[in-house]
Order: sequence, then structure tokens, then C-alpha cells
Amino acid sequence: MRQRTAGELVAEALEAEAVDTVFGLIGSHTYGIYEALRHFSGIRHVTVYHESTATLAADAWSKLSGKTAVCILTAGPGALNSISGVGQSHFSATPMVHISGAPPSNAMAEELHGADNEYYCAQMFAEVSKLSLRPRTLEELGQALSLAFRTARSGRYGPVHLEVPLDLMDAAPAPAPEYSPLAAEVVNCPVNVTEKIARDIAAAQRPLFCFDKGVVRTGVSHRLVSLAERCGAAMVVSRDAIGAVPDDHPLYAGVAHDFNFGDAGFDTVASADLVVCFGYRRNTENLFFISSRLNGSLFNFSFEDEPGAFEGGYSASLERVCDGLEKTVVTKPHNDTQRWPEVRLSDQRKRIVASLDAHSQQTPLHFGWALKQLLPSMDEDTTVVLDAGTHEVWGRTIMPVYNPGSQIGSANWATMGYALPAMIGARLAAKEKPVIGITGDGCLLMAMSDLATWLDAGGPSTLVVLNDSEYGMIAQSQEARFGGTYAIETRPVNFAELANSLGGKGYRVETAKQLELAIEAAFPATRPTLIDITSQPRMDYPVWT
Repeated sequence: MRQRTAGELVAEALEAEAVDTVFGLIGSHTYGIYEALRHFSGIRHVTVYHESTATLAADAWSKLSGKTAVCILTAGPGALNSISGVGQSHFSATPMVHISGAPPSNAMAEELHGADNEYYCAQMFAEVSKLSLRPRTLEELGQALSLAFRTARSGRYGPVHLEVPLDLMDAAPAPAPEYSPLAAEVVNCPVNVTEKIARDIAAAQRPLFCFDKGVVRTGVSHRLVSLAERCGAAMVVSRDAIGAVPDDHPLYAGVAHDFNFGDAGFDTVASADLVVCFGYRRNTENLFFISSRLNGSLFNFSFEDEPGAFEGGYSASLERVCDGLEKTVVTKPHNDTQRWPEVRLSDQRKRIVASLDAHSQQTPLHFGWALKQLLPSMDEDTTVVLDAGTHEVWGRTIMPVYNPGSQIGSANWATMGYALPAMIGARLAAKEKPVIGITGDGCLLMAMSDLATWLDAGGPSTLVVLNDSEYGMIAQSQEARFGGTYAIETRPVNFAELANSLGGKGYRVETAKQLELAIEAAFPATRPTLIDITSQPRMDYPVWT
């Protein structure tokens, strides 16, 4: 066995796992890893100014690249600053290996970055990750790294936390086994299961396919769309699977979610005589939305870590489910218009977009009307990154969706401050493809520390700030429930000046003409551009008809 340090073993593991990008912020408890990485030219390190940015950017990077994200952060407050992004990865089912420093083994209470229990960080991350590991020897570290990468990409994808105690990190080189990667576990789906569902689909008059995040994460959406076309099944998606079906597909009925996505998806669920779900977990809100509107029968090909049959479904690798169905699903002629007359999501969206012209003369500018002006600058290669808030609702409503990379957001985890870090990850994953970020002033203020990191990422990206100087969605909710608001104001900020001060390009927009000029300047640009739009407060929501 060769002699190596803990940091060298981590670096060798990253190389063996074909990791080419790492998000992180150096600290005293991770010096060993960074010293080893200094000699690995094939690994790009994305240095952030706040640890939360590292994990949120990594989540977006993983969504668009399809790879396992890696973050390296220091112990204690450094690691815990990033826990929201690890939770985002867990919620979104994006594979991530989260490596941090840690207090030494048998640490005294209140050591540097420590608390009363040396396991306190590992215990906290255990609640928002698939697995939380704290190896104490080099051999255990090698095994833990292999297990971390395999677990992140097996079953339901997600994050794994691995922390290296300071005494192990700083120890002198010692003999250690060669690093050995472990292949992700692939669970087969029995032939009799897929054959039965194929027969049920053939017998159904109005079959419906429902897609959740597992379909997008495992990259099988195009295969399932093809299967739906073969058998004439309509399709709906969860909020976490937007993009699994193109908006203009004649069999696409929309999003089955309870918040500002219209009723088309739910109406289609209610009218189906057979619903086949793909990539849903049991006992989740997304599955509840389907089952609570159900009038026909339901079968769920689940996306979980525990394989096997359960009441009303089977948990297996979705790739293997597709393998089985592709061999057995019967192709049958169908007339989409007669079978699914309500399936016309694209028509609803067009009506909403057209209705926004009524707001063209309003000042400050209307959220939806302002975002409509971006539409001519978008195409199938554009990725839209959405923050959490009223601006997100308008963005999801009127921005076109062509593929799983068309829109990414924090969904029901609802991470305010997601857009800026996610734009960094998207920019690095999408290479030269354009990225548009939609955020609000409150959200951007939460992530401002890494505005410079976004500018450094370069490339064609535009961050649009709908700036109403308040937490608008909260204000609207308070008014509806209590008849008044409290503690919802934000300090007026000129974000365009901030971008300019950091060497970027920012435009302050207060009128329709200024917005037109800013868009004309932003979209031919090959460097990051910020458009700060003074917007109406207390925005209404889109009305689906």
C-alpha cells in the first residue's frame, strides 16, 4: 500500500470518479485536501464567497450536467452555512458528495469550529442527506468516499455528507489501500410487472402518464414521452419535473400542483381511467396531488432507495422500467383531439401572455409584462433559473419549456436566494448556452456575496431583478390573511450600480423604453449582464382560464 495523506486520498478519489468541477471555500480544517488538489490540474475549483452558494450552485450544475456534484467546505460554521443547499439537493434528488472538515476525534468541547459533541455536524446533515459519514482512519476514509459516490447515484439520487476529522486530515502520510470506485446500484424491474402494466395501458380508454423528478434526474423523459405517443397516453408533470415534456406537445396537459399552475393537469387526472406514475416517492405531496384527484386506477413506478413491490406500485430503476415497457407496450392508433380534448396547455399560456399587453403602460413596470419582453430573446438552448417568489410564478407561467434544461428552480424547498448561485452552476454546466436568471430584490440580497462569482463565471447570462423593495409574496399573503402587512420592506437598492462597481454590466430600468434598450444591449452580449427593473409591489398572480 502506498503512503498518502487524507487530502491526497480525497483528491485521488475525485480523479478516479472523473470529477472535473468542485465547488468550495477553503478553511483551516480542509488544508490537506486543498494542498492535494493544487497538484491536480484536471479538477476545476469554483471558489465562492459564501458556503451556501457552493451547494446551491452545485445543485444547479448537477441538474444541467447530469453529473454528481462535489462540494468541499471547512468545519463547523463553514459546513453549516451550506446546509440549506444540501437540503435543496436532497429535495431535488440531485446527486452530491458534500465533503467537509470536522473537529478532531475525541475533541474537547468548544474547540475551534466545534461544539459539545464531535459528531454534531454529522448528526445535523443526517437529516437532509441520504447518508452522513465520519471516518476515523485512512482505510475508513477510502471506503467512505466509495460509498458516498455510489449512494449519491443509487436508488433515489441525493446528497451524501462526509466529514474528515482534523486529526485525520493533518496526520502524516500513512499506508492506505488504493481507491476503488463502486458502481451505482441498478435495480431491475420484473418482466411480469411491466407486462401487466402494458396490458392495462392497452385496455385503458384514457391512459395518463404522470412524471415526477425521478424521470428528469435519471434522464428517461424522452423514452417515456415516446411510450406515451405509442399508446396515446396524455402526460402531466409535477412541479419538480417541468421540462420532462415539451410545452407544445399535443399530449401534454400541464403541471399537477396546487399553486398557480392552472387546473388542466388536475382535470386530466380526474378524467383518466388509468394513471401510471413514474419517479414519484410514496407519501409525498406530489403523489397526493395525483391520488386526491383520481377517479381511475393508479400504478406507481417509484423512485426510492428501497427496491421491490409495495401496494399500488413497484420501486426499481426507471431505466429498467423503460426497458421492460418498450418491449411490451402495444402501439395503437389514436386521435389526440377526440381522446384528450382538454389537453391544450400551450393555448392557455398564449392567452395569459397576450393578456399582459394591458399592462404595457403601467409604471412601475408589471412583473409579467416585463418578463414577456424577454421572450423574443429566448430559444430552445436557453436555461431560465427561477428564484422563489411572485417573480417565480410569473416566470414559470409565461416562459416556454422545451426540455428538462429549460427551467430550473428550488421548487417546494423554496430557497430564497437560489437564482444567483444557480446561475453560477448553470453557467459552468451549460458552457456557451445562454442563461437567464429571474429573481427579486429580497432574494438577491440574500446571495449578494457571490455577485462577483457570477461575473467571474462569464459567458452569455442575464440576471433580471424584479425590484419592488419588499418581500412581495409574503406581503400579499399577509394582506389576504390578516388585512395588513408587517416587516416586509427591503432597503431600496440599485443593483445595476453594484454590478458595474464589480466590473460587470448593469442597467437600471424604470420605463418601458429603458427596458427595451437594456434587452437590446444584454442579449447580444457574451458577458454577464444585470437588468434591475423597478417593479410594482403587491403583484397579482397569473389567471389560468
